[in-house]
This record gives sequence, structure tokens and C-alpha cells, in this order.
Amino acid sequence: MSGKGKMGKGKKGAKKQDIEKIPPHEEKFALEIQVDVLKRKLIEEREVADKAKGAEMEIKTKYFELEKKFEEEEVTRMEIIADMTRQYKSMQEELTKENNKLKSTFEIQKQILEEKDEQIDQIKKERDSEIYKKDEEIHELNQKIVEMSTEFAEMLR
Repeated sequence: MSGKGKMGKGKKGAKKQDIEKIPPHEEKFALEIQVDVLKRKLIEEREVADKAKGAEMEIKTKYFELEKKFEEEEVTRMEIIADMTRQYKSMQEELTKENNKLKSTFEIQKQILEEKDEQIDQIKKERDSEIYKKDEEIHELNQKIVEMSTEFAEMLR
């Protein structure tokens, strides 16, 4: 166990010594590889960032399109409400006019009917009066006939 501990400590020190012992062309090569790796990581991270930015732009575009569509729908809804309100008021006005016209016609017809009833009553009175006069005349004539018959019968006796 103690050999391992010493080895571990020895490795740490060995790494520093190994790095110091690496020839410059190999160190340059290792650093170039690290640079390439870091460049690839940077490119990958930029691609991820670009994709995220593209997705964000797409979402923003969709959001603005939806917002615009919502506003257009709101305008359309308000126009429909205004049109329906106008139609309702127009129909209400027409119905009121029609109702007033019918009331007026009813009143005129009622007045005409009352006048006709008065005319009928007047005609009935005149007719009843004529009948009464004719009945009186008939009664008088019947009395004259009876009188004349009586006088004639007395003359014949």
C-alpha cells in the first residue's frame, strides 16, 4: 500500500517532469490538437446557439403572426358586432314603424266600423219608423174599410 501512495505522489511529480521533458514539436502538436478540439467545441456551441437563436426567432415570428391575427380577428369581431347592432336597430325601427302603421290602420278601421254601425243604427231607425208609419197607415185604412163596409152595409139594408 505504501508503494502505491508513493507512486501516486511520484506520478504527480512525474507529470510535471514529463511535461517538461516533452520535446517542443510534440508540445506544439498537443497544443494544436487542444486548439482544434476547442475550435470544434466552439463551432458546436455556436451551432447550438445559432439553432437556439433560430428557434427563438421562429417562435417570435409565430408569436407576432398570432398577435397580428388575433388583432385582425378582434377588429373583425368588432365590425361584426357593430354590423349586427346596426341591423338590430334597423329591424327594431322597422318593427316599430310597422307596429305604428298597424295601430293607425286599426284605429282607422275601428272608426270606419263605428261609423258603419251608426249608419246601420240610423237605417234601422228609419226603417222602423217607416214600418211604424206604414202599419199606422194600414191600420187607418183597415179602419176606413171597416167604416165604409159598415156604412155600405147600412145603405144596403
